[in-house]
Amino acid sequence: FTGFAQKFGPVLSYVRLGADPPSVHQVRIDDGAADALIGCDIVVSSSPKASRSYRKGMQAVVNTAAMPTGDIVRHRDASLAIDARIASIEQATGCAQLPCIDANHLADRLFGNTVFANVILLGYAWQQGLVPIALASLQKAIELNAVAVAQNHKAFEVGRIAAVHPDAFEPKQAIVGDDDPGFEQLLDRRTDFLTNYQSARYARRYRKQVERFANSPSLVSLPAEQRESLCRSVVVSLFKLMSYKDEYEVARLHSDSAFKEQLEQQFEDGFEVRYHMAPPFLPAATDARGRPRKREIGAWLGKPLSMLSTMKKLRGTPFDVFGYTAERKLERSLIPWYTDLMQQCADNVTADNIGHWRAIMDGPVGIRGYGPVKEKSIVQVKEAIAQQLKAM
Repeated sequence: FTGFAQKFGPVLSYVRLGADPPSVHQVRIDDGAADALIGCDIVVSSSPKASRSYRKGMQAVVNTAAMPTGDIVRHRDASLAIDARIASIEQATGCAQLPCIDANHLADRLFGNTVFANVILLGYAWQQGLVPIALASLQKAIELNAVAVAQNHKAFEVGRIAAVHPDAFEPKQAIVGDDDPGFEQLLDRRTDFLTNYQSARYARRYRKQVERFANSPSLVSLPAEQRESLCRSVVVSLFKLMSYKDEYEVARLHSDSAFKEQLEQQFEDGFEVRYHMAPPFLPAATDARGRPRKREIGAWLGKPLSMLSTMKKLRGTPFDVFGYTAERKLERSLIPWYTDLMQQCADNVTADNIGHWRAIMDGPVGIRGYGPVKEKSIVQVKEAIAQQLKAM
């Protein structure tokens, strides 16, 4: 029995198994009567509606992938609180340690498509003993479904293997601790990115600003942990402001060979590329919210984009035709605005007020979107930082 939902809505499926049709006498599962949970969506699995059917002693397997919900549309920083949701399911089911797997991550990395996540989870659940059906029967069901049969067979086996050997599909080259790089690693990565984004000179300008800040006397006198956290904030925020996505960057990303290789891997030969953009030099209507309406442009745009990507060094010079728009002027003005804040922080930060300065240095992270959306967020962030400075 499946539930139907609008986009971002929950779907619950009640599955009953029996030796013969008369034994499957009821569609829904009563409150506190479930024997097993296969949680394909952590948000739905931890919802009150689903949890009503859980009971102590039942078995469960949950997909920990963080999938978008309706709250993210309204609140862009909304957190799914994955750990808290896992804890609530453990409490409802009595599982001391809930078996979990990020099936979406595995499906994307091994098959290039998250659509296989649920079959991976089914294989995981079967191997854990949650599905009392013969292996041959499940394999036959995949064949009868007649959709991507070979890949679904593989996805099912991936789930089985992951249930027994959780680390079997982890990248061999993974470096311990690399998911949380230190200040120097962050700085190196972003310096490399800005070299490709603009030039080595532009990247050196970024690095010089950050290092000057990090080596200021007030920063050096702080405890190592506090200095590290504040410097990380500056590395991320200044980079964000210096790598604004303009016409040259859009062209560079679309012309990048890695992007083209990714398309070739994901789609069969003969696919066609179309672009949906709102070029600033072409008149365009607006949507219901007053934002520029995008238009569809054919594959021929690829060559002009490739040519435009080679002109990125014109960015910010008198020859930058895009730089004269109000939006680009506003984006460039944010860089000196933030470096002034960096100087104020370097001159006034202490171990007692570092929390306030950390919040101020993190401010630009809240600047997101494009066009009117970005303009609105810039106003909000600037006002928030002005209030924080006033309160100090």
